[in-house]
Amino acid sequence: MRERVWNKAMLMKHVWHIAVNKDTLWVKWVNIVKLKGKSIWEINEDVNDSWGWKNILKLRQTARAHMVMEIGDGDKASMWFDIWDQIGALNTFITYRDLHNARWKADMTVKEFVVNHNGQWSVEWMIKYPQLSQIQTINLSNGKSDTLRWKNRNGGVGKFTVSQVYKHISEEVIEAKWYRLIWFSQNIPKHAFILWLAVQNKLTTQDMIIRWGSYDMMVCSLCMKNSDSHDHLFFECDFSSQLRNYMQLKLGIKGIEQSWVRTLEILAEMYNGNSIGSVLRRISLAACVCFIWQERNFRLFRGISRKWEEVLKTIIDTIRLRMMSLHYKPSLAVSKVEEQWDVKLKVCAKSAGSDG
Repeated sequence: MRERVWNKAMLMKHVWHIAVNKDTLWVKWVNIVKLKGKSIWEINEDVNDSWGWKNILKLRQTARAHMVMEIGDGDKASMWFDIWDQIGALNTFITYRDLHNARWKADMTVKEFVVNHNGQWSVEWMIKYPQLSQIQTINLSNGKSDTLRWKNRNGGVGKFTVSQVYKHISEEVIEAKWYRLIWFSQNIPKHAFILWLAVQNKLTTQDMIIRWGSYDMMVCSLCMKNSDSHDHLFFECDFSSQLRNYMQLKLGIKGIEQSWVRTLEILAEMYNGNSIGSVLRRISLAACVCFIWQERNFRLFRGISRKWEEVLKTIIDTIRLRMMSLHYKPSLAVSKVEEQWDVKLKVCAKSAGSDG
């Protein structure tokens, strides 16, 4: 056990050296042969990669969560791939296609964004990605370099050391209870990101805004009763509770009428593997949260309101489309989902999507 943890800590050191572009022959080789001008965070694993390199790549998700960029002049920090704001790396919800369509460079630095675009997002992008409104104003410090820091499990930020990482890995519970509710291969990335924020109570709800000293129009745009909060939106609100009740019946889940935190705990205690029922349940949770949050923002910022039945139809259609894109092994469970959801699924003997 101790040897395995130590080996993992040493591999983490390699990820760190690549991320900070340490001046070593090995890192120079990696940049030329493996990265080829890209970030360590954007390359894909190749079937011809060595065992050691594959293990380094597998550690990226764990390592990345602890690597935060302190912005100086913004000249080194990647706009899309580094974590330089509390919202996280922007490429977790902004795709290459998004960048291409908007004519943004994939290798853009934070400095380029501030200097060339005044640090401002277009109205179109603010509407498409309301989470961008949570990014704090970027202040550059000329003459001060960007610095990559290691964030420990308690949120403290400091220098990277192998001993610290070893201690962190040894003590850390590798997966939080809700981890597999959000992060699984069949998820919808944008929905997963919104759910990730909601699970941590990091969506910019009105109860948070009140703490900042603003008291204008503090009423839920969905029910026009209480101010919105994570508990209220998910699912105390009259509007969202109707969506929850319908989806629970659709999924065959017995009534869960608990607080947001307790709801997550109950769902996390269920089996969260690759069975079609498990995948469907988790995709449905994320879709509900995402479209409730979207409807809330449409009403607040665009003056567009839909009935709960219309939002429900959007949720159902989105789930159906996602389930239709996956592959399944033949089983009674798969046949039952096809019947209940009025959908034709891709069923084959061997599947990389979901089990029956």
